[in-house]
Amino acid sequence: MINSCIKATRAFVEFAAGMAATFIILFAEIKDRSDDDRRVQDADMTGEMNYRTGRLDSGADPYGWYDED
Repeated sequence: MINSCIKATRAFVEFAAGMAATFIILFAEIKDRSDDDRRVQDADMTGEMNYRTGRLDSGADPYGWYDED
């Protein structure tokens, strides 16, 4: 009786450890999308091209580079 309980407990612990390891690996591989990696759908579609940031904006950035060289 005790031997079967120990086996069942051991099987459960091994299963739980395997699931935890799988979730850790899965979530560790998920890359957060930074502002520099925005998709085209997320980009502003109006304004002046700021070549310093690589985005369209209002043209009021004092350090912006608005003329393509």
